[in-house]
Amino acid sequence: MRDEVKSFVIDLIKNGEFDVNFIRNSEYEIFKFSKELGVEQEIFLKIKKSCGSLVYFTLQNDIYKRKLLVYLDFLNSLKKIGNFVLIKGIGIAQKYYGNILGRHIGDVDILVSESDLKRFKEFFRSMNMKSMRRSEIKKRLGHSEQFFNQYVSVGLHSYLCDRFFADIKYEDVEMQKTVLSFSRKSVEVYTLQKEWDLVELSLHAFQHTFALRILLDIYKVLLSKPDFAKVKKICQRFSIERIVKLSVLTSLNLFSKERSLLKDVSSVFNISQVEKFLSRLLSSDFFLLELRNSLYSVPYLDKSLSILLSGNIPVIKILSIMPYIPKEFMRRLKGYYATTR
Repeated sequence: MRDEVKSFVIDLIKNGEFDVNFIRNSEYEIFKFSKELGVEQEIFLKIKKSCGSLVYFTLQNDIYKRKLLVYLDFLNSLKKIGNFVLIKGIGIAQKYYGNILGRHIGDVDILVSESDLKRFKEFFRSMNMKSMRRSEIKKRLGHSEQFFNQYVSVGLHSYLCDRFFADIKYEDVEMQKTVLSFSRKSVEVYTLQKEWDLVELSLHAFQHTFALRILLDIYKVLLSKPDFAKVKKICQRFSIERIVKLSVLTSLNLFSKERSLLKDVSSVFNISQVEKFLSRLLSSDFFLLELRNSLYSVPYLDKSLSILLSGNIPVIKILSIMPYIPKEFMRRLKGYYATTR
């Protein structure tokens, strides 16, 4: 049954085709697996009109509605503390999914300048929010710190992404105003411009070893027709061209049924045969459903693969953390830190 459910969810995400009877007979298994992948809302919106009553998907959707209202109030509160850019999450849903509930809702991620970090941390502590444990490696080369209480979880970013891949700060990015709205509540916040959304999500895909939910986000941004010439300039500035190309190609292999988007990308980026081969591997069911999970069985194996694929190994940064690797390896092996796949 597990393999059948896996194939069903992947086919539904990629092609939009489904068997109503299979859903009715296997809703829990389908929901459980799609939630593991972070695509349960996409599945729910595709099937709800045809399938009538869906217990687990509907319950999760109701939870997300309540969570969203809390987050909108929370973002309103953050505006009084300092300047920030909302990245990923509900901002992506609002701008590219056509429905703020169109994708799963995890935490709130904000990018702030280093000069404002202290103010935001003090505010979070005033709300009785705790910070998650961070390894010595993350303290030195990490890009964010996670704060949470029983109502809210927020990633406070001083860098846009994992610093093994790029050092991009608040001052580097370009932003736009976006209105987030749901059920008579709304808040206007700054989010990234779509070219920067594509860059951030591509880096995020490498950070989480090509999670399906992130590849789907990338495809949604691609449908908005970003300026690839501008994307290329950003890539050249931060030496991340391979990262963006592989992330985009992998996403297109999975979700695009037309060649026009690939032509648009290829007209700006020089894509090698090696990159085409790697993107086909990364978009294969074998990688997404089997190999990718095995990478998380050994600490830092997922990160090592992503760094190798990036084509830009940060030797000096890696040497700077070598003294901490043995201890942190054992801590991760024992489950000392919370990790996100």
